[in-house]
Amino acid sequence: MSHIDDSVRRYLDELQSYEASSLYLTEAAITLFFWRGHHPFAIRGKTYLIPLHSMAAFVIGIVLVERPQFIPSFYFMSIAWLLFATQFFRRHQPNPWHRCKSFTDIFVALVWGDSFPPARIEPNQDEEEVLAYEKMWNDKIEGVATRAADAAKDAEFEAEEAEAAAELIGDTDTDITTKIGGHFSLKVDILKPYLQPYQVYLVIVCRLLRYVRNVVLWEECYLSFWLTLGCMVLSVVSLFVPWFFFVRWTSRIIIWTVFGPWMKLADMYYWTPMENMTLEEIAKQKEERKKLRQKYLTEAVEKARIERERAQKLKAMKKFLFGKFIMKVPVLKEDRHCDFPLPESSAVPYSPKPLALAELAMKEAGYHRIRIPGQHLEGDMIPTVSIHPPIDS
Repeated sequence: MSHIDDSVRRYLDELQSYEASSLYLTEAAITLFFWRGHHPFAIRGKTYLIPLHSMAAFVIGIVLVERPQFIPSFYFMSIAWLLFATQFFRRHQPNPWHRCKSFTDIFVALVWGDSFPPARIEPNQDEEEVLAYEKMWNDKIEGVATRAADAAKDAEFEAEEAEAAAELIGDTDTDITTKIGGHFSLKVDILKPYLQPYQVYLVIVCRLLRYVRNVVLWEECYLSFWLTLGCMVLSVVSLFVPWFFFVRWTSRIIIWTVFGPWMKLADMYYWTPMENMTLEEIAKQKEERKKLRQKYLTEAVEKARIERERAQKLKAMKKFLFGKFIMKVPVLKEDRHCDFPLPESSAVPYSPKPLALAELAMKEAGYHRIRIPGQHLEGDMIPTVSIHPPIDS
């Protein structure tokens, strides 16, 4: 019973996360199209909310209508704009644990090699604002779920009414031909060989969507930074590219090359001789292609055999050295749910104690250092553990 409860709870949590994501997108679209204020701006002690994204979208739309050559530049800038918008949303969360690194922090660290000091988070920091913010979004999510449930009930009621009306109307089949045999019953198991391969690819698609979500929401903040910076650079570069010139001359080259009268020469010296080949020449060409395919196949089989043997040997050696369980650690985050610390958690910047000159010299000389080998093996016949740089004890 507890296993069922856990499964139901996970399903409800996942459903709620999907509803929250769709609600975030809906709120973002409504804010953009209906010019709702979101960016705070202080004037004489009073704070006003300015629809900055709506103003930018309106100006950019006017420019694109009059200057279509700026569309490639806007394409790259729109990606950076989306990432900046999600970063703004994450950076202005009342809960400090839900915030992400800013573009400025990473850029400063890239240019100067050192970033701003990390923020200090106290236990239960801004608890009232956090609870009010979470209550606001939970109320919106519950409202969307309630409206969806009401719509489902209305649709079910209308379907029952339509079914009752169909029973009252009766059968209106006007086909008077004689029918022999029973009805064909379709089983779901018949579709398994056809659906299962697509389900395997569906798992890959789900992982890719999680990667994209983490990049857009700045969970993978460094990838988000490089993507934003790259799109901004490409957007600026695209402003100086004469796109109409390239399109015009590319079209001219294609037309003058492919559709010109000199294609008759290509027909006389290439296509026609290929069509008029004798049976002996065709058989000779087929034999040459067959030998070439066999050569490539032999090399591919030998290479695959060596890779399989190497993988089996590496697996056996890792089991012998480190244990019988082997797991691939993902480079990018592919978790379904993101974990955040509790509100009563705290964080303080790490500041190492200053060392005396003698202690600093001993540290740089490697005193009290321990070399911890990793699990990366190198070598073909007898793999050995690769040497990693030492770490401080």
